[in-house]
Amino acid sequence: MNLSLKVGIVLLKNQVLKATKELAQRRSGFHVQNVGNVLRIRVMFRDIREFTQGSGHFHVWNVGNVFCRKSNGRCIRELTRGRDHSLVQNVGNVFRVKLIFRYMKELTQGRSRFLVQNVQDVSLLKFNFTDIRKTTRERSCHVQNAENVMQLNLNFKDIKEFTQGKSHFYVQNVENLLHLKAILRNIREFTQGINHSLVQSVRNVFCIKFNFRDIREVTRGRSRFRVQSVENVFHLKLSSRHMRELTQERSRSHVWNVENVIQINRLL
Repeated sequence: MNLSLKVGIVLLKNQVLKATKELAQRRSGFHVQNVGNVLRIRVMFRDIREFTQGSGHFHVWNVGNVFCRKSNGRCIRELTRGRDHSLVQNVGNVFRVKLIFRYMKELTQGRSRFLVQNVQDVSLLKFNFTDIRKTTRERSCHVQNAENVMQLNLNFKDIKEFTQGKSHFYVQNVENLLHLKAILRNIREFTQGINHSLVQSVRNVFCIKFNFRDIREVTRGRSRFRVQSVENVFHLKLSSRHMRELTQERSRSHVWNVENVIQINRLL
């Protein structure tokens, strides 16, 4: 065996990571595109954190292998969150580690510009929905796929606070949400949302049998609220008075499809 190769093996197994850290960490503009092989070394996680975090604008593109080890959630949080502009593109494997959710919340929330592209695996865990809401809602954070979130048995009040979010929060797919049995008062508060809240698909909402007065309040909404598809609304047997109030609406509310209204046997 080559002498240099023997020396390399000895360094990997026996040498303290301090020298490796000083070599790899660098300063200023140092980027590490793949840190998978680095993390196969058994070292103190504190040193791994200092290595991958780096300095100001340090980016870590692949942190999958980091979470294959059982480590303190505090260190994981500090590793992935990084600094101000640190981006983590794939956090799927993060949640395979059994941590207390307090650290997960701080991990995914991050800071102002932190984005989480995939939160599916997050919702497979059993934890307090209050923390889920704080995690996914964020401030200006957008959740592209919230299907798995809705498979949990939750209090509808918390669901409302989760999906509504703050001012410009958008939920792209809320179909599975409406499979829950909830009183319409909460459904109305959910779909109405706040100022700019948009619900793209509310078809399954109307599979629930409820008072048509509440249906009117749901679809009419507030100022800028629009319902894109109300087909299933008109599968209910309603009086013509309520249908008129629904389709007429008030100020800016729009109903885009009223074809199925005519198919209902209503009073003249």
